[in-house]
Amino acid sequence: MPKRFRFGLETLLHHRQVIEDERAGELARSVQARLDAEVAVRTIDERTERSLADQTALLARGGFSAPDLAAFVSFRQSLEVQREQAEQAVARAIREEERARRALVQARQDREVLSRLKEKQFKAWQVEIDTAEAHLMDELATQAFARPAPLED
Repeated sequence: MPKRFRFGLETLLHHRQVIEDERAGELARSVQARLDAEVAVRTIDERTERSLADQTALLARGGFSAPDLAAFVSFRQSLEVQREQAEQAVARAIREEERARRALVQARQDREVLSRLKEKQFKAWQVEIDTAEAHLMDELATQAFARPAPLED
């Protein structure tokens, strides 16, 4: 019975697969964080546009009071600060996404090195098994040929 294939680094290969899966999850979370940050910027932009439309409508109806103007200016400044913070969050999310992508690529490369080694060792094992089987078949054929034929009566 031929020996079974055993890859000595199977545990390490499994560990590297787990790490790769974790890195893929981190990348997915960082992509989602970037998308969420981009949505926040768009939401602020929409609020700004609505605020400008409201201001234009007030002006068309005959203007607005000094307290209304002060409230509008304060609101606009607040939106500008929020937008700046949201843009910074997008920039951070992009940097984090790039870092996560690089980590995933590195983890994938680390795993693939072991996967290729396993494949190479499996092929060498298969050649060894095939060679052993060929020798066994040759031996059986030689024994069958060397055995005297039964005598017929």
